[in-house]
Amino acid sequence: MKKRILYYLFILLLFPHNGTGQTVARMSDRPVNTSQWITTHFARGVVPPFSFEYGGKPSQEFIKSWSYTATRQKSDDPKVLKYLYTYREPSGGLKVECEVKGFTDFNTVEWVLRFTNQGKKNTPEIANIKVSDITFRYQHPGAFNLIIPKAAMHPNQISASNLQSCLRVIIFI
Repeated sequence: MKKRILYYLFILLLFPHNGTGQTVARMSDRPVNTSQWITTHFARGVVPPFSFEYGGKPSQEFIKSWSYTATRQKSDDPKVLKYLYTYREPSGGLKVECEVKGFTDFNTVEWVLRFTNQGKKNTPEIANIKVSDITFRYQHPGAFNLIIPKAAMHPNQISASNLQSCLRVIIFI
């Protein structure tokens, strides 16, 4: 399992894009409590660390007003935290589920989004889904070292475009 996890572990802050993410995560020198990071960044009334456009509007403009539920799920592994966060459109059409796993041994978080139309008619267009829309801020100036698991890709293949195409939302915290 360790090799499988290492294969998928990518740090998300490496992708250059214009502007900043809709969520800002402040990084420090101290180890981060995985459970606290998850419950802080996916809390009620907080813009989550993912984004999308719905009917031409960015999710940060409406997601906090949608129906919200948070459920801690049972995990077979005590070192893996599992949560399910659900956001529902007030009219009952679109449901967005965010399945979050925290790996306490690695200070790592991953999540998967699922969009479901629960209405009887088509939803407005869903576009520009960013499974991760985070800007990481680190208190120290200067260069940042990106560490990619060796099994992930050959060093000659590392580029912003290759990494972006391999994106799976797993973040070291």
